[in-house]
Amino acid sequence: MSLSYWSPLFVINRVLYSAQQEVAQLQLGEGFYNHWVVVQDPDQQTFSKPTNSVSLDFHSGFSNRTSDQIKEFVDTRLGEGGLGQGEDLNDNLSSDTFGIIDERTASDNTILYLVYDIVDSFQEAEIRVAWNNATERDRALVRCFWSEDTESDVRFLANTIDGIDSTMDIGEMSDKVYSYMDGLRREEGIMRWFEIRMDAGYTVLGSSGI
Repeated sequence: MSLSYWSPLFVINRVLYSAQQEVAQLQLGEGFYNHWVVVQDPDQQTFSKPTNSVSLDFHSGFSNRTSDQIKEFVDTRLGEGGLGQGEDLNDNLSSDTFGIIDERTASDNTILYLVYDIVDSFQEAEIRVAWNNATERDRALVRCFWSEDTESDVRFLANTIDGIDSTMDIGEMSDKVYSYMDGLRREEGIMRWFEIRMDAGYTVLGSSGI
């Protein structure tokens, strides 16, 4: 992950002005800061850091762009030394995180948030659970990861792992499953983009304003 202070935000659909304004004018709690910078046009040279409002006649130069097209723009035009670079080394627009205001934003007040980072098996399972396209194994892994597993979760996972005897007692079986999971945690994840949808009201929490 880069150390960029600002997270770029794109608008790809004609959405209600009220929805854009609601995202741009987030009510921040004490200790939280707006890290969002709206990128209005591919050739834009100056940026409002942070962006606190959008105009009623706002027009986006990224209308109808796909997330893959915006990824390419972010990768090639933003980041250290890219568009919006300030005097400070970290005063630039991130090249590994960004948000998208899309058509869905107007209906449920969420934004699409994309991150380029190391993703391991558990994170991938959590992402699929969040997107409601998880397998039974994904859901069992996530419950085990958060120590919310049931005996049926342990037995199900045991059947998917080589070297675990189905005749073991549940205590021994659980130890084997958790040993396997510890091994997964030590595995090096892969760098890739992943997407989640976030409620606009929570987009100021955590790193890079997310």
